Amino acid sequence: LNWGKDITKEEKEILVDLNLRAGLKAKQSSAFSLAFEYFVTGIKFLDNDHWQNQYSLSIELYTNAAEASHLYADFGTIEQYVDLVLANARNIQDKIKAYEIRILGYISQNKLREGLDTGLVVLSQLGIKFPKNPVLLQAVLALIKTKITIGKTKIEDLKDLPKMTLEKDHNAIRILSEIAPPAYWIQPNKMLMLIFKMVRLSYKKGFAIQSCFAYACYGMILCELGEINNGYRFGNMALKLLNDPA
Repeated sequence: LNWGKDITKEEKEILVDLNLRAGLKAKQSSAFSLAFEYFVTGIKFLDNDHWQNQYSLSIELYTNAAEASHLYADFGTIEQYVDLVLANARNIQDKIKAYEIRILGYISQNKLREGLDTGLVVLSQLGIKFPKNPVLLQAVLALIKTKITIGKTKIEDLKDLPKMTLEKDHNAIRILSEIAPPAYWIQPNKMLMLIFKMVRLSYKKGFAIQSCFAYACYGMILCELGEINNGYRFGNMALKLLNDPA
């Protein structure tokens, strides 16, 4: 079908949909190179003004093409499709996945500074900002703020908090979890602040799967500070949540 000539507009729309679905199925089966070919073929059948008239399809195809490129380590191609999504997306929510692909691409290439900086740019667009070069005192103040936020809530009761519902909060905690590891190597104080923010976000906005990572890291930090019992309890709770997130 993809090699057909002189096809109508309606037939092109069908081919776009078929290639998108085939690409998603191939990606799910870990056939990333094949998935990329399907997504690119789908893009070729879009209208010339597809960013205006086929906006949702364009976002999905270009974003998936970028992700497939990342998954089979074609890092040069990632940027081509990410740039197009970021240039044409109408809101931050439609840009998030492309930004995440860029972040993970940088980290995969050991470009930790670029990955961290990209994540911080995204977080600022979501209303979450951090000092550029935080000192230890700022991290300590963030820890105190986190302890005050949790208050007298029993650690084990944190697992009973409602689930996170807002897409904006899900996006934020995902980005936070993705840039915490590179921050560990580049700016340890900022890494601490990222973890504390994830814990507060989980407490205020509800549980997300990334909360397990946040609670486990928070537990390790508490152990380093000599709060062995509380640190163990946070780690144990994270394990229970990970094994039974429902």
